[in-house]
Amino acid sequence: MNSTYYSNSSNFINSSNVPLCEGLGIFCPYLYNRRHVIAYFTTVGNIIIIPFILYLIFTKVTDGFFKYFTLNLMFVCVTSAIAALITDAINITKLFISITESKLHLSDIQKWSRFYVRLGSIWFHVLTLYAVIICYLPYVKPFFYSKKFSNRSQKPYYVALHISALIWSTSVTYLFTEFKYRIPYFLTHITLFISLFFAALIGLLKINKYKPLGVDSIRVAKAQQKRLYSFILYSYSIEFITLPMFNAIDRYYHHYDSCS
Repeated sequence: MNSTYYSNSSNFINSSNVPLCEGLGIFCPYLYNRRHVIAYFTTVGNIIIIPFILYLIFTKVTDGFFKYFTLNLMFVCVTSAIAALITDAINITKLFISITESKLHLSDIQKWSRFYVRLGSIWFHVLTLYAVIICYLPYVKPFFYSKKFSNRSQKPYYVALHISALIWSTSVTYLFTEFKYRIPYFLTHITLFISLFFAALIGLLKINKYKPLGVDSIRVAKAQQKRLYSFILYSYSIEFITLPMFNAIDRYYHHYDSCS
């Protein structure tokens, strides 16, 4: 057991049955540690940003590919945000009340919501990488793109992508949470992030060297270039938001394992 000193200087031996913030209210220092503060800002950001993105999709976005991708991505983002909100709420609840046998369901709910948040972060990366590749594919494999993707429904591809991402992310997340085997989970994150970086870099180089012929070709090429530039900016702006969250989750689970 670890000794815990309250802000009122009283000495207290903490146990699993005594909440850390019992009797301290909103002045409890544990409410404002770095991990919790990052979680608060992330949750508030999700509540603001996700509805705004959905509004832009339905009112401003005319690019069918971009709209379809973002709707698929928003499914993962919305469900992950709900799971993160549930996790935060239970974390705060645990600071003030004891999780007795009658409230053990809260721990089970929290376990599954954490699991989904971690699963969703991989799912998100897979969808993003797929969209970047499709954006620059006309420049590296134009005949293949024309045969497989041009003027064809994206639904079969997204169904296969969702199923594959769900199976893999569930597997590596399960190894992490149940067996503390972290290598596949972190290796998946690193691989997807590096792949996204190089896919975006290759796409930028290809479109800069691309010299279309004819007025219609130039118009189409410019539209595709604009789509790729916009998508790279869009995806990496989200990456810079999610990387601190990923680091915070990593730190939290190291702390959680040591406490266990």
